[in-house]
Amino acid sequence: MRRTARTCARSLGLALLWGWCLAGALPAHAQQAASPDLIDDYTTYSYAKIADFTPAVLPVTRTFPRNIKSLKLTIVGGSADDLGYVGGMLVTTVPGCSRGVGQVASPVDVTSQVAVSGNTASFTLTAIETCCCYTGWGGASFHWQVELEPACNEQLCSAQCAPGTPDLVPSTSLSWSSKHTVSCGPLGGDAGAGIKFKGAGSFDPAQCAGGCKSKGKGSGQFDAELYACGITATASGAVEYEQSSTFEKSCNMDACGMQCDPNRYCTDASSVFSGKVEQSESVKTFALKNRVFSRGSRSFGVSGSCEAKLKFSGGVKGGAKSQENHGSANAACRTCTGGTGEASLEGAGSGGCKVDVSVGSHKLALDCKDCMELKLATTFKGSRDDCGGDGAQNCAGSSVTASAKAGLPKACRTFFGMRVKANYDWKFDLTCAGDSCGQDFACTPKADGSAKLSIDYNTKC
Repeated sequence: MRRTARTCARSLGLALLWGWCLAGALPAHAQQAASPDLIDDYTTYSYAKIADFTPAVLPVTRTFPRNIKSLKLTIVGGSADDLGYVGGMLVTTVPGCSRGVGQVASPVDVTSQVAVSGNTASFTLTAIETCCCYTGWGGASFHWQVELEPACNEQLCSAQCAPGTPDLVPSTSLSWSSKHTVSCGPLGGDAGAGIKFKGAGSFDPAQCAGGCKSKGKGSGQFDAELYACGITATASGAVEYEQSSTFEKSCNMDACGMQCDPNRYCTDASSVFSGKVEQSESVKTFALKNRVFSRGSRSFGVSGSCEAKLKFSGGVKGGAKSQENHGSANAACRTCTGGTGEASLEGAGSGGCKVDVSVGSHKLALDCKDCMELKLATTFKGSRDDCGGDGAQNCAGSSVTASAKAGLPKACRTFFGMRVKANYDWKFDLTCAGDSCGQDFACTPKADGSAKLSIDYNTKC
């Protein structure tokens, strides 16, 4: 069939118009919407080929940064030589041969022709030549309205921990000692103190992968010596402390993972302590110089010594616990405190003298070296616990034990070749105990005494 001049002009115009896009489609993109989850933009595609009585097909695939939640695609403009399709849908007018090209006369919703898979959307542009000589699309403009899946959701977030650099586990230790003394001069001995201390601690911060639990602990120990002019006392003690915090987890949407929430946690803390002080028994001796007095034919003499002893010791022990709720949803987490404590002190003192008295040839021995003795022991205990659920439970109690011993000097005198010995002892005990948890404070006294007289033929006292 002979081609008309109009047909040749039409084919020549299309060749000049589409010659620049023979290599393929050249899409043009409009600016996206401000929201990262919503895309509202336009793309344009043009392509052509020499007509060979086969459709001119352009596969179009668009990839988005995240999975597609919903999509609407509308073709709003463009022309095809001669018929234009999106997928299997005709979207252009139908011109007669040599009477122009097919045009998109009005916007057409072509969403049904789009295949969505994850984060990609695909469709085909098809142009069919019904006359001659080139075929393809020019300026096929599409309006994209796409909603993407969120970068993160609660389900994704709860399935993993947010990435992060693990924190180091810090630990520390220290030791210190010092000693200072001065001379007591005429009193004898030194006065001063010496002390040694050592401690250690560590802290393990909360990690999501570790259950969002932080742990910290510390310990310390000291030893001391006290000098007081002949009296020496030693003291020692130890303390241990532990703390753990359990954090709630919250979603970090930016990292799409769970993290330990610094504003919601429960803290448990506990500590134990102990200490003691002990004084080595000190003994002081005072000598009585030998005194001899003469009056007429008779002489009097006195000699002897006195001695005093002192010893004491004491100690403390106990513990404390606490729980504090910092916004935790755990119903078992409360804000409460509790603790126990015990302190004790024991002391003992004794003293007396031994004196020899002579009158002429007669001698009298008075022995009261250990006839004075006093002992005292006291203990205090207390406890508090308001974490049990039944309200505060507070108790305090104490006990006191005292004893005293006294006696007259043990006398010995010689009469006409016989030795006469006599002594008397008296003892008193007192025990008191009670607390504020049901036991009334009460004391139990006890006293007794004894006397003894003996005569033998041993002439020495």
